[in-house]
Amino acid sequence: MYSKNEFEHLINLLEKVVIKHKHLPFSENRWIKIFLKAIEKYYIEYESNYDDIEYEDNFKYSIKIDEWNKTVLNCIYKENKKFYEFDPEGMLINYLECSKFLSKYFHFVSKYEISNNLDLKCNIILKKLYKTDNKLLNYYLINLESLANYYYHIDEEEKLSDLQKEILLLHQDLSVNNANWYDDYLDKLESQAFHFETINKYNESLKLRLEAFYLLKDLIKKDPILFIEKYSSSLNSVNKQLKDNGEIFEAIEVLIEKFKILDNLYQNNNEQYLEKYIQISINL
Repeated sequence: MYSKNEFEHLINLLEKVVIKHKHLPFSENRWIKIFLKAIEKYYIEYESNYDDIEYEDNFKYSIKIDEWNKTVLNCIYKENKKFYEFDPEGMLINYLECSKFLSKYFHFVSKYEISNNLDLKCNIILKKLYKTDNKLLNYYLINLESLANYYYHIDEEEKLSDLQKEILLLHQDLSVNNANWYDDYLDKLESQAFHFETINKYNESLKLRLEAFYLLKDLIKKDPILFIEKYSSSLNSVNKQLKDNGEIFEAIEVLIEKFKILDNLYQNNNEQYLEKYIQISINL
């Protein structure tokens, strides 16, 4: 294990190597990731353990990280931004990968505003291009998720809701043509529904959970074994929210719906669905 001084010396050496190779794009410069990972480990060891460190010492560590962060911005981000500005088409992916990696790094070391600024700059580019280039859609979704994470962190509920709706619509479009996106889309529906529930927007939350329910109702007909767990979970979520809203009769109807599906599966495969069959029978 390194001592504090040895750790700082190591990072300072890596910093010099990064500066020396700043002419290399992010995709070709392995020293960048090593440099940033070293700072992250230093951050964990000396700055995030607030209970074990005196305030003055903690302040010193913050200054050290701020100094290294100047190199990150000036010799990594700005240099790769120049590459992109010189060759927007050829260096776009390099710029996006660099910005994505740096955004995660700054978020990790609690520099949330810097992380968000990097994401916003990428968002401007991606918002214009993703519709004409399917390869960029995944970058755009990751970018939106990162922005949503920032707004969640600072309790910007309206901006977070708007972003989650946009993310949901993108996943909805993808799910139409690609069955592999169903799981991800269903997860996004539940995530958005949970968010609305936490801010007391129960009707909007229920609407999303019902959307997941109707989607799974179609999917389970195509492949009962693959979707039974998610379908059962979806019915439980809808049932619970209806009961919480005082809609008892509607909640009972959901349980009956679940019983019908499981009864059919149970008749065809007694052993596999016996436990679930008993559970739903007890609830009824």
